[in-house]
Amino acid sequence: MKKYGVIFLGIISLFAFYKCSNEKENLIDNQKQEEIQENVNGQDKGLRLIKKFVEQVNSKSSRSNIFDFSDLKIKKIDKDIIKVDNLCQNLTRSSKQIDINVDTYRFTFEKDSKQGFAIATDDQRVDRVLAFVEEGALADTAYVPGMAYMVKGFKDVLAEDLNIFYTKGTSANEFYQEWTLPPFIKTQWHRVEPYNNNYKSPTSACTETLNGKYQASSTAISIAQSIANYPQDYDVPAALLKKHNITQLIAQSKIYEWDTELAPKVAAFVKEFDPDKTTKFKCTGSSTEIADLGDVLTSLGFTSKYYRYQNKHDIITTFKSLRFSCPTVNAALDRSFSQAEAWIVDGFWGMVNSNVTDIMLTSVHCVFANGGTGNGWYASPSEPIDGNGKPVYNPSQYYHKMSLTFMPICPWCVWE
Repeated sequence: MKKYGVIFLGIISLFAFYKCSNEKENLIDNQKQEEIQENVNGQDKGLRLIKKFVEQVNSKSSRSNIFDFSDLKIKKIDKDIIKVDNLCQNLTRSSKQIDINVDTYRFTFEKDSKQGFAIATDDQRVDRVLAFVEEGALADTAYVPGMAYMVKGFKDVLAEDLNIFYTKGTSANEFYQEWTLPPFIKTQWHRVEPYNNNYKSPTSACTETLNGKYQASSTAISIAQSIANYPQDYDVPAALLKKHNITQLIAQSKIYEWDTELAPKVAAFVKEFDPDKTTKFKCTGSSTEIADLGDVLTSLGFTSKYYRYQNKHDIITTFKSLRFSCPTVNAALDRSFSQAEAWIVDGFWGMVNSNVTDIMLTSVHCVFANGGTGNGWYASPSEPIDGNGKPVYNPSQYYHKMSLTFMPICPWCVWE
């Protein structure tokens, strides 16, 4: 039924467009009214924004353990000032000087014996939750590169928001609708044991893993989880089901090394996505480019009709597939092209125009290859392109970006 509902939403009438526009106006009016009535600022405003955001992203979630604030303990509050000195080039500056500093508050909290964090702004120009992570800390960016990538992007997010604020946006006459697509990846796999049990050991055993073997790449973990979580009521390739018992692999969120039945099976599955010929094996985390996995995907029945590969991160393509519970694996290479990092996008919140050609105020749910650490919602900027349609790179970010979006293949799936 969920799939049919999505299809009907895709066929929106002009009346619906008018309604969406009014809903957007009402949403903005209500937000302004709340600010006037509550007259809050600082950390109180930040916490209010976080609570409201969590309610929004949970509004359509089918999870039984939806996050609530009833027994949440705030352990620490830090104030940070982000200097947005990379405002968009098309920003029309007024005669008065524009303040490029944006105050943010980071809340470190504890819930159900797990530590998490959230970051929100305190700025009348930008009402924004930058991050909401149920398990993890900002310090985890030191060893979760995909998480570090998203956090570095916050500066671009704020620049984008300030540009909209001062120019009143470039799509004032467009009809936008608020969309919430809840996350759906059931697994929390890692790059170490037992997932790397089928990898080799170097001459001197790796000290980073208990079994002494090379770590799996984040690309392998991300692609493997995406395929394992591909909707079972779609046309799942027979070649995949013949070779791997997918139902067993996703029956629980994690598989442990002492599970003598499932550990060998998940190890064999993950290793397929780190081919010996193209993978750079490392103790600290192997490196595989998703562009090198075409033959592997085809061998499992995932021919090119099952995915769309692009040399960029494309939120519009991602959004279209997320409507059908099909994830996107975003990836990036560092400037030396020596290390590839990948992570899954499996959830979306934002404003989308009627013909799905423009998306703004976006947050995405990310699943990293670290056993659940850092998984959560991150504000995501649009990926700017130059006049030739090629991505514009921020020097502080990875140099080369790519993505692989899984497509819904089924009789009732109307993707476009």
